[in-house]
Order: sequence, then structure tokens, then C-alpha cells
Amino acid sequence: MDCHLSRLMLAFRRSELTAEDAAALDSHLTTCPTCATAARRSASTDQAFAAAMTAVPVPASLHTRLMTDANARLSAARWRKASPWVAGLATVVLAH
Repeated sequence: MDCHLSRLMLAFRRSELTAEDAAALDSHLTTCPTCATAARRSASTDQAFAAAMTAVPVPASLHTRLMTDANARLSAARWRKASPWVAGLATVVLAH
């Protein structure tokens, strides 16, 4: 494995890599101090972001508001998709 591929693979979570890819990455990181430093920095950044994200207070009503908005958007999208069919069906029914 070369450094370029190693840096690309560092963007993925370990669970997203195959066992072979994870082993190859680990092997490269043990022999390449530059990539090993990049891996440590990446992990440190991930941990800092995770800590910052969990430190932000989330309003209790946020989940409900997000789900309400998502359901409204989904209903509107379904209606837009179905409306030509509904119009065609109404035409057929009214014609008879």
C-alpha cells in the first residue's frame, strides 16, 4: 500500500473497510511515520468533533419538529408524483 491509498482509506471508518483493507492499512501505518501521524491527527479531530457535538444542548422538541417536517415533505413529494395518475383516473371516472 502506498501513502496516497492510505490517506484515502483514513477517511473511512474501520467498520466500512474490509478486513483485508484494514490489515493492509494497519501494516502501512506501522511502517510509515508520516501516515501514522496523519491517522493520529484524524482520530484526534474526530474525537474533538464528537465531544463538541455531544456538548451542544438539543431542544427536547427537535426530534418531533424534524419528523413533522420530514413527513410533510414526504407527503408533498408523494402527492406530486401521484397527481398525474389521480388526474387521469378522475378523467376516466368523470367520462363514464
